[in-house]
Amino acid sequence: YDFDSLLSPGIILLKFGRGGSPHERLFVISGDMRYLSWNAGWFCRKLGKLCTVDLERVVRIMPGQTTPQFQRWAHIYGDAKENSLSIVYTDTDGKEKTLDITTPTYDLYNLFFHGLQELVDKLHELSASYSQDVLYFKSLWDRADVDHSGSLDMNEVVKLLSSANISLPFATVKKLYKQFDTDRSGVLDFQEFIDLMNLIRKRTDLECVWSIIVQDADCGDVSQPLPIASDQSEYNSAVITVERFQKYWLKFQGENISELQVREMFSTTREKVDETNPKKHSILSRNSKAHNAASKDSSSDSANELSISYGMFRTLMDSPQLALFDPAKTKVYQDMNQSLSHYYMASSHNTYLEGDQLTSNS
Repeated sequence: YDFDSLLSPGIILLKFGRGGSPHERLFVISGDMRYLSWNAGWFCRKLGKLCTVDLERVVRIMPGQTTPQFQRWAHIYGDAKENSLSIVYTDTDGKEKTLDITTPTYDLYNLFFHGLQELVDKLHELSASYSQDVLYFKSLWDRADVDHSGSLDMNEVVKLLSSANISLPFATVKKLYKQFDTDRSGVLDFQEFIDLMNLIRKRTDLECVWSIIVQDADCGDVSQPLPIASDQSEYNSAVITVERFQKYWLKFQGENISELQVREMFSTTREKVDETNPKKHSILSRNSKAHNAASKDSSSDSANELSISYGMFRTLMDSPQLALFDPAKTKVYQDMNQSLSHYYMASSHNTYLEGDQLTSNS
């Protein structure tokens, strides 16, 4: 389907609201093909922005005039039933809402009903295929790409890194920005942004551990520091079986865990694994790239067999369930409304020593 007519400047459609009479509104699809926006007159002028539906939040698209908004005006616009449809979507609170519109021609109706449904299905498919890492990157991207252009410029990247608590000198960010702008377009697309974030979040220590697990290598005395090299990413695309992870866990952690325990550990980190080579992630656009999938181990023939990737392993290592401290203990249960002098401060006893650690007064 050709959505050029819905890109800027857009197209005028008849919108039916919950109150008042139907109005003609200018509808536009964003450059990243993810948002459908329209100008709602004085309401938009008051907000200073357009009304928008995130197409990833679309639940279904219903043909005809079946909603109360349409029924109120059936005596006037009933003849336009074949050119009418309702886009059902959820707002940020999870409540279902409808966008009820009538198109001036059947060709435009076909574009909205069939074409938009195809676009929504693709967005849902992409979202379902994203790993935990990519979903995190996507949440950062959505916050930064305020104009929904499907790309980030230098200023947007700088603000994004700052909001994500990533402190880097501006000169470093500028150098990385140019390095990962591989098509020399002056902006970063979603895949280039993922590559940038993967470098910034690179963990050479975990890559070293992962390479040992993948190779089932003998690392010698496990009580000694690992020989961490500057780049051991060649094994990052490999996946391992549950059995291999159990062996690693017993060797390094001294715990004999069951297959069920391994599955529970990775229940929130599991990535989609495909039999093909890794593909590229993409925010859907007119020049859409294929979405990413991790490579699959050749021994994983069963659909129920868990294949563990480096991304899953890294997410697990950074997860609260492996934290040194019990997260339940972080809950504040004391009365914190008193003045500072009413509380004792816990600190190392060495702080109060007057001299020798063993014999002096404290």
